[in-house]
Amino acid sequence: PARSATHAPLKGGLVPADMEVSTSINIIGMRAEEAMKEVSRFLDDAHASGLDRVEIIHGVGKGILARLVAEHLKGSSYVKDFHHGDPLKGGGGVTIVELK
Repeated sequence: PARSATHAPLKGGLVPADMEVSTSINIIGMRAEEAMKEVSRFLDDAHASGLDRVEIIHGVGKGILARLVAEHLKGSSYVKDFHHGDPLKGGGGVTIVELK
């Protein structure tokens, strides 16, 4: 079937019907400001697309990105809950986000 260029309403917003939204984002190696802009955009797209769960891959390192991600998620109206990933699937280097 051909993809439509029209917009479909989802959770109160409009998203291009042919837009594909990833369920994960990798911000490893990004500077803090750039990473948070990307996370914000990613969450906007995920929420508008009706996703229930996404992953933010930030790595372990010194924990700076993980702390920034947690602070951002605490202030987001899209987030129901979040936690680190399963130890076999990234552990503390991945944050799993449950969306409203």
